[in-house]
Amino acid sequence: MIFYIIDEENKHLKIVRFLYCKRDWMNILKEKTVEEIMGEN
Repeated sequence: MIFYIIDEENKHLKIVRFLYCKRDWMNILKEKTVEEIMGEN
């Protein structure tokens, strides 16, 4: 599974995570907020 965020204003696609489907992906993604992810370079 691929999780991503689309930044339409800057026309960027940010890949957040690649996860194996059988992992507990909901809890893994809760570790960071969208704001934290977008602020990373």
